[in-house]
Amino acid sequence: AISAGDPIVDLADNDPERLTRLEGKLEAAFARRESYQNRVRAYEDRVEAIQRAQRAEVMAAEAERDIAAQNLQAKRELLAAAEAEVTTADRQQDRVRGLAAGGLASTRDGELAELSATSANASIAARRAEVRAAEGTLASKRASLQRTIAQVQADLRVAHASLDSARIEDVAQ
Repeated sequence: AISAGDPIVDLADNDPERLTRLEGKLEAAFARRESYQNRVRAYEDRVEAIQRAQRAEVMAAEAERDIAAQNLQAKRELLAAAEAEVTTADRQQDRVRGLAAGGLASTRDGELAELSATSANASIAARRAEVRAAEGTLASKRASLQRTIAQVQADLRVAHASLDSARIEDVAQ
C-alpha cells in the first residue's frame, strides 16, 4: 500500500550532459546578444562619424560657393569701374575733338584721347568676360554644394538603415 509522502515514481536523468548543453546554449545566446549590441554601437558610431564628416564636407562646399559669390561681386565691381572709365574716356575724347576743331588741341592730344577710349573699351570687354566666368564658377559651386548635400543625405540614409537593421536583429535575439 502507498501512504502519503511515499515516492510513486523515481525519475532518472537519461542525459547527464543536458544541463551542460543548456548552459552552453545560454552562454552562446548571451554572446550573440552581446555581438548584436556591439554591432549596434558600431553602427551608431559610424552614423556619428559620417554626420561629422559630412557636416565638414557641406561647410567646405558652402565656403567654396561663398568665395565664388564674393569673387563674382568683385568682378562686377571691376566691371562697373571699367564702365565708368569708358564714360570718362569717351567724354575726354569728345572734349579733345571739340578743342581740336577750334584749334585748341593738338593732333597728339586727339590721338591720346582716342587711345584712352579704345583701351577703356577693351578693358570693359575683358571685365565682362571675367564676370561671365565668375558667374559660371558660382553656378558650378552651387551645383557642387547641391550634389554634396544630396550625397550626404543618401549616405546618412544608408547608415541609418544599417543601424535600424542591427537594432531589429538585436531585439529579435
